[in-house]
Amino acid sequence: MILNSIKKINTSGFVSCGFRSLGASFLVKNMSFCPLKTPPIVFKINAPQQFSQDLVNKLQCQFSSTSLSIIKNFKPTSYQHLESQQDFFEKLLNKYPEFKQQIEQASNSSIVLISGLKVPDLLDGEVPTSKYEANQIYNYPQTKIAELVAGLMVNKFVNYSDRRRIFDAIYPTNQDVDRNDSFASSKELLWHNDGWAQDPEGQVALFCINGNKSAITEVINSQQIIDYFKSHNKEHLLMALHDDFEIVAGGEEYFRQRTKILDKDKIRYAKYGKFISLRGDKKLRHEAKEAIDELNKCLENIVPALSLSLQNGDLLLIDNTKNLHRRKTADSELAMKPGSRLLFRARIEDSRKNNESKNLQR
Repeated sequence: MILNSIKKINTSGFVSCGFRSLGASFLVKNMSFCPLKTPPIVFKINAPQQFSQDLVNKLQCQFSSTSLSIIKNFKPTSYQHLESQQDFFEKLLNKYPEFKQQIEQASNSSIVLISGLKVPDLLDGEVPTSKYEANQIYNYPQTKIAELVAGLMVNKFVNYSDRRRIFDAIYPTNQDVDRNDSFASSKELLWHNDGWAQDPEGQVALFCINGNKSAITEVINSQQIIDYFKSHNKEHLLMALHDDFEIVAGGEEYFRQRTKILDKDKIRYAKYGKFISLRGDKKLRHEAKEAIDELNKCLENIVPALSLSLQNGDLLLIDNTKNLHRRKTADSELAMKPGSRLLFRARIEDSRKNNESKNLQR
């Protein structure tokens, strides 16, 4: 499903794994195991069709019973709900050893895409159009099931630090229709990492419940940016991005913070943000501004590590400290209409389970 929507892909540092399971599509035939010495930047997996169906069927069955009525009283999903399904989920996953191995292999990759997870269809009018209606999305059993599907999968990669609320809803609204600095826009959302103005969370997970082909999600890895500067003989500007800047967000009296745009392979930036060089010398400050201009040029000219239209059942997990992401409008496509797209987003402070904690704070 998602494979046909990929517009372009940087094949450097990219691994895709397939499997044979009851007619499930796969990227590389007969490539059941993908031994990796170093994690690739992008790791793509197709979930087995029967696995996805069995998972949703079980959750739907439980929602129709009274045994898990406690779930209906929590909005949105919390870690308590995931724990209630953990034993069943692990037993189901063990029936698909190749799929389970792929998840383990992908655990330290900077970008992970799992396609083919099944989600119940939403009815017309069930995706809100106003930012003041966000809570209504949690009233439907379809979205509660979708939250659990995504939450159980993401839990294989990370340790949730906020156990009370895992997901929030992202959808275009009537209020923010034209903004390019709001996830509620119908048009473009410029390059950024989540939480850029404060302390970026370690991981961001996006789960598509209601896809829209007009919206293209793109991800650029910090190593791509570093390579760009080096290949264009701009290493002096690259060094300038490692110096201290001051973030100004919401006005001078609202928020100011000292930061580096690049710190080794970590990046912290938003194209719509305000970053002021703290260099003392006027000439060096000018160089820092030139470095930001070159960074913006880089972001528009290099091929992203990943570029695709997220469709129903696609789960994208991003290392938020080493990647920038954006949403753009597909070529020749109109902007999204409010009520036409819905994602669940988890912003997770902890690092991947196989890595040391980044000790990030919101």
